[in-house]
Amino acid sequence: MERRVNFIDGMDLSPDDFSNIQLFAQQSFDHVVGDGITASRRYAGFATGQTGALTISAEPGRLYAEGKVYVRDTAFPYDFTAMLPVQDRKVCTLVTFGETVQTAETPREILIDVDNLTTEPQLVAMETVRIARLAIVQGAESPDPSAPVIAAGYTAIANVVLSTTGIDSVAMIDANKLDSVASLAARAAQLEGFRDSADPKIAGLAGDIAALTEGQRRLVGTEQYSRVLTRLAQLEAGKGVPTAAVDSFADLLLDDGASDPAFAGYAARVSEGIRLPAAASATTALSLKNPLDPNARVVGGRLLPAYDRVKQLSTGTPTGEVKLNSFSYSAHDLLHKTDARFRLRYGPWWAPSYNYAYLKNFGVDLLPLIFAYDGEAIVPDALLSEQLLYDYNYARRPGYWYDWVENTYWDYFPATSTVNGTQVAETFLQANDMVLEAIGLPFTRLANDGDVTVAICETDHGVARLDRVIAKVTVPRNQLQIGAETMIPLQPTLLTGGVRYALVIITAADHYLGTVAGQTYPQGTFFYVLDGQYQQGDGTRDLAFSLYAAKFRQSRAVIDLTEVTLAGGIGDIDILSQAVVPGATQMSFFVQIGGIWRALADDANAALIQAGVMQNLVPLRVVMTGTPEVMPILALAGSQVKVSRPDLTFTWFSAIRNLPGGGSSQIRATFRLENFNAVHHTLTAKLRTGAGYATETAPSSVSDAVQADGSIERTAVWNLGGAVTSYRLKLTGVTDNALLPFHVASRRDYAL
Repeated sequence: MERRVNFIDGMDLSPDDFSNIQLFAQQSFDHVVGDGITASRRYAGFATGQTGALTISAEPGRLYAEGKVYVRDTAFPYDFTAMLPVQDRKVCTLVTFGETVQTAETPREILIDVDNLTTEPQLVAMETVRIARLAIVQGAESPDPSAPVIAAGYTAIANVVLSTTGIDSVAMIDANKLDSVASLAARAAQLEGFRDSADPKIAGLAGDIAALTEGQRRLVGTEQYSRVLTRLAQLEAGKGVPTAAVDSFADLLLDDGASDPAFAGYAARVSEGIRLPAAASATTALSLKNPLDPNARVVGGRLLPAYDRVKQLSTGTPTGEVKLNSFSYSAHDLLHKTDARFRLRYGPWWAPSYNYAYLKNFGVDLLPLIFAYDGEAIVPDALLSEQLLYDYNYARRPGYWYDWVENTYWDYFPATSTVNGTQVAETFLQANDMVLEAIGLPFTRLANDGDVTVAICETDHGVARLDRVIAKVTVPRNQLQIGAETMIPLQPTLLTGGVRYALVIITAADHYLGTVAGQTYPQGTFFYVLDGQYQQGDGTRDLAFSLYAAKFRQSRAVIDLTEVTLAGGIGDIDILSQAVVPGATQMSFFVQIGGIWRALADDANAALIQAGVMQNLVPLRVVMTGTPEVMPILALAGSQVKVSRPDLTFTWFSAIRNLPGGGSSQIRATFRLENFNAVHHTLTAKLRTGAGYATETAPSSVSDAVQADGSIERTAVWNLGGAVTSYRLKLTGVTDNALLPFHVASRRDYAL
């Protein structure tokens, strides 16, 4: 404490002495806050959330302002009924400000006559409190509203967006939030970690740059560099970009990498073009309509046509045995591959764009763009993303988009597990395609307890690969038996003809498994593991085992799925799931409209919409075609079916464009419009500049150029009064019919 009041025995005291005790402490705390924490206006706490269609509530919190701390100990509920906009939308801001008040009035006896010791009762404010007041500041009503201007002395906490029906969103303003010491320490630790890892690399850059320069000197001369720059200038000139341009940029709009979905007012979908967002949508999972459907079989969340179990392969009656735990004990890490994902999108929303041809060669990460479920976070992996470019295939037709991967199983989203015990394996060559349904193992002796893990995995150079497991199950001890083959059901798994697989058995128990002589089954090899890693082959014996396949009852199965519904009508359907579709099979989805089943297929006749009418409820079915040996397998568990219909408008904002040097006073942007019909559609371009990019400027001129394929290249020119160093582009698109959408396929802009 900077100052304190001194007392000595026998001295008389005044009220100021006691007041100064608190005052001096308060002044010291104010200096600590202002000098060491923050002298700016910041808030802590006040977490704000929506509690009803028209109400919010802010939790207790504190305001730090000019070194002082103001507090609010109670929640702050607020009802926006009286503030709802009449026609458009508005933004209201929750703010806080500090106020010092006298409170806690209490009756006290006050001495009014010292000589006669006369007192009288008076109400006295016993506390001086710094209170953080909360209030709502309204913004102007607008189709594209902005947050209101906050006067000096107020601190913004949260923005609440209101529509005519209630609260659309509540967003905290983190820029005004007080950073805690713990959060700063965590950020400092991250920076120090980055510095420790980056410093050695940076130190080596000088040598690397020197070596690169020397290498380039031998490979590419000044003349060649000049030719490259000349050809680049020719390409830009062909697209209308003059040589005097300060900067240029192009975006094929395959994804939203150059868009800003977080910018206030953004309402668009970027998927191979800027498209109308969903006016309404509903998401469910694929499910069997009738769990007792005789044509269907669901095993482990995977749907197959009805089948019977038949023995496909057997190594014969055991003539010997092997003690499973007689080899080295260790922890075995298993990587379980998953069925490949596919995606089917159908409806007028999915008009193809010319830019889809660049999906596989424009540096687009296909995993999150196409194969991610809603809310699924995919960690970037350059190696897997590059591999996907080779395995990925797509079809783009009017109203029909289909994306799939050639691999039956893929390891983009593997499941991992660790199994402790000893490991043995038997490889086998699969003669023809089949759906493996169970494995038979003849145990000759069993311990009193101990589970057994059985896995089917791929092989490499004839050796089992535990990082390529395609089926796995752990069998409890009480399900193992002696004297008869133990039947071990598996999740139905496609085995491809001509491929060598391995049957892997891991256990820590003293179990014995039957074997046959090595010459009995020459197509396989028995392996056991030494030192936890090395697999040793044994040509004198093989494991005794049987493979049981699914024998399908029909070569074509029609299976009804649960209907999809959306109040107001379904315009588009988006199915994302996992499936195994062997080459000799086919899997198709059908919807029922007007009593007729129509395929969601590559067909100009839109199945979902007949006579311009969208249905609220649409029956759905899957048709599987194959052979008695192989059929498609469709994952129901974890699948995603989204039905929606397009909105009538979209609002899109680009990411910030920063210009070099002193910037430019003339901006030009060209947008390629596809399926655009001026009778039904409008597209308006605006330029956003200034603080918070809140200043919106209409173009000085707009011109259209009709291309050979019927698309339109619309060019907007902004002649500004002064140079700007950064800007955003804003596009607003409108259609008068949800069944007649259009999209913006690409965007180019440059500054002079």
